[in-house]
Amino acid sequence: MKVDVARYVKYYNVERLRSANGDQSPMAFEKQREASKKSARVLLDQGMSGVVFIRPISSER
Repeated sequence: MKVDVARYVKYYNVERLRSANGDQSPMAFEKQREASKKSARVLLDQGMSGVVFIRPISSER
């Protein structure tokens, strides 16, 4: 049973796609979000406040 639970947790967090996340897995969405945060911090450190970040729409649909 532990193996089944581990497989489901992997599926749920790594493989499953969510329409609320732009058809990405939860982990892929979080990685993209963290990368966006880092980019925003770099721009703010360079004095570029007021920049608006827009997430691109995936063309894979």
